[in-house]
Amino acid sequence: SIKDVPYALIDCGANMGYWSLRVSGREFGAHKVAAIEAAKSNFDLLQNNARANGERFTALHRAISDRSGDTLKLYGKMHFGRSLNPGWHEGAEAHAEEVQTITIDEVADRFLPGGGQPIVIKLDVEGVEVAAMKGGSKTIASGALLVYEDHEKEAAHPASAHLLGMGDMEIWHRTRAGKLTKIHNLEQVAQAKIAAHDFFAYKRGARWSEVFSEGMH
Repeated sequence: SIKDVPYALIDCGANMGYWSLRVSGREFGAHKVAAIEAAKSNFDLLQNNARANGERFTALHRAISDRSGDTLKLYGKMHFGRSLNPGWHEGAEAHAEEVQTITIDEVADRFLPGGGQPIVIKLDVEGVEVAAMKGGSKTIASGALLVYEDHEKEAAHPASAHLLGMGDMEIWHRTRAGKLTKIHNLEQVAQAKIAAHDFFAYKRGARWSEVFSEGMH
């Protein structure tokens, strides 16, 4: 729906690079992409995929958080679902590796600098979404589109609660059938998560408002 809109993607929790490859490819508009992956084994595959496709996106081995330069433990043993939160999976503490953190704002400044181009942030970071948003506050305030997961594990819906608490964000939910609904409260979030966990948010007045209200709704 937005392939012809100029934007750059920050792929937070890129895994092996599915969305980075799609968005940087011609079919989805050949957008500039910075792909961030915390797990070393996933990052190796991500980097290989970047090389195999002409280095058309930047791959970075870091964990997205609210501060850059910290060394934290990443927990989990599967190629998906790994988290900086030791309680995210039962027994996950037995499978941990160290990784350095980086903020969304630093990624935007270093790898997608200036030019007035809006940014899309894909946020799939397994329970540390709020910390990631805090580390991307400048980018979000500048009008970025946030595509985030409000995970079924979290009954209090902290990611959406944080955005609603900011007071100037518009939030949308998209069902698996493609229907868009505007979100105004956590009761709507709870109901929406029965069908799908993916949400969209942007600062009120950002250019994405027109895209969602007219082009996609």
